Amino acid sequence: MPKKVFVSVVVTVAAFAVLVLTPVGTAISREMEEVLVMNFPDPQRVEGTVSVEGPIRSGELVSFPDITVSPVRPEDTTRLINAGVLDADGFQHVVLSLVGQTRGEALKTGSVGVILLPDQPPIMRAFHEDGDVLVPLRLNAQTEAGPPSFFGSEPLRQTLGFPRYQVFLYNTTDKTVSVTFYAYLTSG
Repeated sequence: MPKKVFVSVVVTVAAFAVLVLTPVGTAISREMEEVLVMNFPDPQRVEGTVSVEGPIRSGELVSFPDITVSPVRPEDTTRLINAGVLDADGFQHVVLSLVGQTRGEALKTGSVGVILLPDQPPIMRAFHEDGDVLVPLRLNAQTEAGPPSFFGSEPLRQTLGFPRYQVFLYNTTDKTVSVTFYAYLTSG
């Protein structure tokens, strides 16, 4: 390689390096400036290990199977059949369903139903002392007169307002019935 070509390559590379490596822009100030920093408190303190095992539950089916319900009107609150407690804590909605069968030949049509009362002291006190049914969730199924037959309600979606409900059943037919009550609890 001739000496002139070598020198011109070296000069070109040096000029290119100077252009590329030269800083662009200018510094505005080298003086110290006051800066205000706000640290907000932690909204939730979490200590220790946090873990979620298995899938996060978004629904749960609770059933009250094979409950015998003698004839009792819904207004006769002292005789309603107490089927237990529905624990709904952590859920927003419930889908209620009721299925059953008449025992013996029914002479008249009627309805079989469920009343859910919030398991709260003032509400339960009003129910037991005065027969008042306050803020209930209700569902019923119609039955037909005739030989023993099956019956069922349409599923009914309700918004939950309390973590626990007492479950009561009634039967306006003239025959005893056997029912199963379903409550499908959902989070959305």
